[in-house]
Amino acid sequence: METSAESKLEPHLANPELTLAGLSLDEYMDLHDLLYQFGDKRSISKYLHVFEYISSQMKNRIAEIRLEKQNSNKIETIESNLNKMNNNLESMNIEMHKIHELTSGYESTSNQPNQLKTIILKSNSDSTTPTIMDVKVKKIINETKTKAKIVNIKTTKSSVIINSAENDNKVIECLVNKINEHHFNSNSFKAYIPKKKDPTIVIKGVSIDNNVTTVVNQIKENNSEFET
Repeated sequence: METSAESKLEPHLANPELTLAGLSLDEYMDLHDLLYQFGDKRSISKYLHVFEYISSQMKNRIAEIRLEKQNSNKIETIESNLNKMNNNLESMNIEMHKIHELTSGYESTSNQPNQLKTIILKSNSDSTTPTIMDVKVKKIINETKTKAKIVNIKTTKSSVIINSAENDNKVIECLVNKINEHHFNSNSFKAYIPKKKDPTIVIKGVSIDNNVTTVVNQIKENNSEFET
């Protein structure tokens, strides 16, 4: 036998806030549907306060669901941003690893400065600045996987200087050729090994004289450090 709307609502007539508290939205909706199941519509007024409470709780549940939805959307946005950040961090780690591989060979060695080999980069046009050459040559060195023992790469106002601890001149010459011929260069700058100059000795107190014997005496008199 089907239970009437009146009999379902009767237990909540005295204090609906106590007996109907904490139900789900579906349960409140089922109770609200009883409004349309009265055999005698005139008796609805008796339960009007019950329906008012049911209606208020339905509104509360709907508001809670909307808030949960908003929070869910915020969480999805946060997760999306975190995923983007993770991707960016992964890309950054890859680039940092490449840079580490590139610069790992630049660390100082025990060689003295006068034992280092030098390569100089000079621009072929004003548009190719030392900074641009620095970036390009590092990419070239990384891509060509040179065996030259790079100690450091420094930029001056007009050039880029590469110092290498490599003892094999052929390896240095090979690196110079690779720098000049690489597509990253595109003839925008030229790498070369500077020629060694004869050492210059400054002698104090010696006048201009073509007489060799006189020059020797002046050297001895004015430069005691040359005496043995």
